Amino acid sequence: MRKLLILALSLFVLLYSGFVFSACGSTQTQCYQFKNGKLVNSSECTYSDCANVHGASTIWKWPNGNEMSSGKGDAEYRSGKFYNGKPTSSYIKKSKNNKNKMECFKGPNKNEVFCGNIEESCCS
Repeated sequence: MRKLLILALSLFVLLYSGFVFSACGSTQTQCYQFKNGKLVNSSECTYSDCANVHGASTIWKWPNGNEMSSGKGDAEYRSGKFYNGKPTSSYIKKSKNNKNKMECFKGPNKNEVFCGNIEESCCS
């Protein structure tokens, strides 16, 4: 009986230890709003990068409350691309000087795109 209890406890620890090994970090970066391909708004926003053994997510939060997110994984890290919690699509775009990369998300209007800098050095 004792061996069975130890085995069950060991399995529990192995299956759920991923919750212990998670990390998040955040920094300030730039976010952009484009309409019909033209820049109409630029603002500092918060870039957060989180990961554990079950998945990862990246979130850009604008000061006005708008949020873009990209995630892969389980329920904690919702898989997909989202703008204000609604599914959308995204693509990676390089800046004109090729120094920065941005992830751009389609907004609620067809001609609207919201982008956020990808901070490669963030959160390590």
